[in-house]
Amino acid sequence: MQIIVHGASGFIGGQAAKHLALAGHEVIAPSRSECDLLDAQKTAAFYGSIKKPSAVVMMAVVNKAVDGSFDGCLRNLHIVNNFMTAASGCEITSVVYASSADVFGIAPPCPITENTKPNPANLYGIAKLACEQIMLLPQRLVCPVTVLRFPGVYGRGDQGKSLIGLFIKRILNGEQLNLCGGGKVLRDYAEVGDVCSIIEQLISRPLGGLLNVATGKSMAICDILQVIEEALSKRAIIKQAPSDANAAADLIFDTVKLNEYMGSAFRMLSMKDGVRKYIEALNEERSPG
Repeated sequence: MQIIVHGASGFIGGQAAKHLALAGHEVIAPSRSECDLLDAQKTAAFYGSIKKPSAVVMMAVVNKAVDGSFDGCLRNLHIVNNFMTAASGCEITSVVYASSADVFGIAPPCPITENTKPNPANLYGIAKLACEQIMLLPQRLVCPVTVLRFPGVYGRGDQGKSLIGLFIKRILNGEQLNLCGGGKVLRDYAEVGDVCSIIEQLISRPLGGLLNVATGKSMAICDILQVIEEALSKRAIIKQAPSDANAAADLIFDTVKLNEYMGSAFRMLSMKDGVRKYIEALNEERSPG
């Protein structure tokens, strides 16, 4: 199958492109010079050159850590709208779009299901919710569009920018970690290899609609930190800090829909196994040759 992966220069998009190529798919990962999604004409020209039926993995985003301003919000909307306009004239078989748990806001009712009412509390969350709605408009694309809501993803290739990667990096470097509110807030992070497996199945067997991508087993940040310390056999240097009023409260996800779709043979990695896999990847990168 021909699969177009937007955002392959980033973390999840890059790992997805590699995963799909290793699985035997024909992967097209256009650079910004080949398809600038912020430019409607260039996006239209790129999709005008696509002559084969293609699936699309849309991981291109202006991340809130890069630009959480109103302008960044508008750029995310332009990315999605330009894609939808250009792709509507092509034979697209399915689309997978990366959204975020930011659409649920600071204090969502738990457990969070696909039917939980969004209540974004920042511009990024507002933008992602608007992008979801644009992607799911039935009159824009006739193929199935699946929107993935990520509470957080970590693993090989995240360059220490995920929470897990940041903890590991700072512990290895002997740097201080700020632990807000004693680290009692609950989080659920998915390992990127599991995310890639889910994306691959969505390409070959499209689902459509909204899908939470989480393990379904939330952990306190302090417990996640302990798992990392044990895996590294090294203690963190911790500075206790007040709770962050702008950070989300507990995030506990209902993953019934994901589990039913993926089937009983699929199991998300536990935090312990995911951290071990991450550290093994780091060791491979550091090994000479």
